Amino acid sequence: MKNINIFLLGAALCGVMASCQQDPGDLGIAQTNPQEHVIEGSSAISLTLSSETAGKAIDIDYWLSINPAACFVPVFDVTRSDVCPADAELSYRLEVASDATYSDARVVELVDNSPESAPGTIFAVAPAALQEAFVGLFSKFETNERVLYIRVAAFMTIATEGLSTGTCVRLGGADHYYLAGQTLTVRPHVIPGLVAGTPGADGKDLAGSMRLQRNVNKDAPAYEYGGFVMIRNPFTIEQIGDLDFKLGLAADGSLSASSSTQIPVPAEGAGFYYVLISSTDGQNFSYSATRLTSVGCIGDFNDWGGDVALTPNADGTVWSGEVDFVKAGGWKFRMNGDWAISLGENLTDLYPFAKTNLDLTEAGVYSVVLDLSRLPYSARLTAR
Repeated sequence: MKNINIFLLGAALCGVMASCQQDPGDLGIAQTNPQEHVIEGSSAISLTLSSETAGKAIDIDYWLSINPAACFVPVFDVTRSDVCPADAELSYRLEVASDATYSDARVVELVDNSPESAPGTIFAVAPAALQEAFVGLFSKFETNERVLYIRVAAFMTIATEGLSTGTCVRLGGADHYYLAGQTLTVRPHVIPGLVAGTPGADGKDLAGSMRLQRNVNKDAPAYEYGGFVMIRNPFTIEQIGDLDFKLGLAADGSLSASSSTQIPVPAEGAGFYYVLISSTDGQNFSYSATRLTSVGCIGDFNDWGGDVALTPNADGTVWSGEVDFVKAGGWKFRMNGDWAISLGENLTDLYPFAKTNLDLTEAGVYSVVLDLSRLPYSARLTAR
């Protein structure tokens, strides 16, 4: 396998060369070669997403577990067309971004992962490099798998077709990208996030402690996390995968990464709480813990006119009951009879910051069981 050069600046792009036909934004020089259009067309090659990752969640932990040093995540396959010179050397730059504007695009180094018999046909990335880009685009605290938008710039170095030896052009022109708008779904390494525990909230070790999910809505604060936590003892909030990062009590209603003071049990006493923390800098957080006193179902079936109450188990982590959904439509779980805490998105991955309602397609009486004891939060509806 061989590493593919990532073209970023100046002569590093193509080595020593007579001229290189990229856009000024890539090289800082203008395009001047009049023969550029002879081979500039994007039809010289075609790129397709790898069948191993397209439409699937890329679990970084899985790929790292195979062989961290030698296992690569396939991203795209390349097919040369008849108009592509046989002796042309092709190179690629992969960019990933958090949305389709590519305003925060980051370059991820590519690896030629082709078989020896067909070099230059399969390109991949190291799982650690993909994880690093994921963290850079979102947060080292991210708890959810996310969609990454990708695009690929392709370059050709040619020594024939009447061009000077070493001439490099960007296929399709200065602003052309292959696979633009295509996406990859990535499940981050160890699902980095925040946990409430060790030694505290639930008396368990780090792996068993209750986790907080990040608010990924566009209008959310830079760092906001919420989740359901059984608080029995004073506790800290820690980052999964980085035990050196802990949030301790700084003052009433605020936490700080520079504080080692444990967060006390709320005045209401031990119980099941919704913990919410928020920050603009990732170091100093506002903090609140709201005890769950009720959980209910509300939606189109009752014209959003109040909660159909569910009954908790002994510790309040599981709520259940029978609900008459007299008509199909949108609905949510709501806590404490108001909208400060609610759950939506989908039944197998309920999300405390969801703007999307749950969807019931068939009216009827259902047995409803809501499990808040672990992530992902989930619910089960069984027709009576």
